Amino acid sequence: MEGAKESKWGWLKKLLGLQPTLIPLVSARIVADAEYRYFLSLSRHHSQVPPFEFVRLLLHYYARVLFLFNPADTQMIESAKELMEMMRAIFRRRVDPDCDVLQRGGIDQAMTLVKSETQEKRREITTTLYYIRRGELYLKTDIPKNATTQHILYSVPALLQSILPELDARSVNVLNYAVAKMHEAYQAGKSFSELGNMSAIPTETFDSAAKLFGQPPSPE
Repeated sequence: MEGAKESKWGWLKKLLGLQPTLIPLVSARIVADAEYRYFLSLSRHHSQVPPFEFVRLLLHYYARVLFLFNPADTQMIESAKELMEMMRAIFRRRVDPDCDVLQRGGIDQAMTLVKSETQEKRREITTTLYYIRRGELYLKTDIPKNATTQHILYSVPALLQSILPELDARSVNVLNYAVAKMHEAYQAGKSFSELGNMSAIPTETFDSAAKLFGQPPSPE
């Protein structure tokens, strides 16, 4: 009976236009194996989706992965620090489509990017960035139970390397500036483990970069 009531209420909200409509923008499939070989595929869900949406996908995914690391667990905190130090090393110099992300991050001997999808002992992570309304974005991410902490950690630079060829010059500028501002926010004491910051920090840093470089801000 309770389930029926919830179903009716959901139908009523949709009828009255109170239920947010999720509009998919861009997605990534990240497939890794036990040897840390990564295959990535990117998708635009509409032909007119601009390149900077891949920047937002990366920023929100980076924040989401950091959020996964439990601050009460010492090992998890060390993993979060490892990821941030890796990303700081990558962005210590300007990142562009010719950049070797794995080499800059010092992980080119630990993981590889491959052109064909692995079929053995695969871990498939999917992440999709949705537009809701009034500047609100939602990132839906599915991570399999057999993905190790290291699989998840390496998925961030893997995604970064894969989006770079998709970016135009302005989007590259936005990416570099926004990631730097994210790191400043975390260093200033904003916690990556707070639920509100998981969305607020990537949104605010993207919007500040967008205004600076003339990219459209988050939609209203």
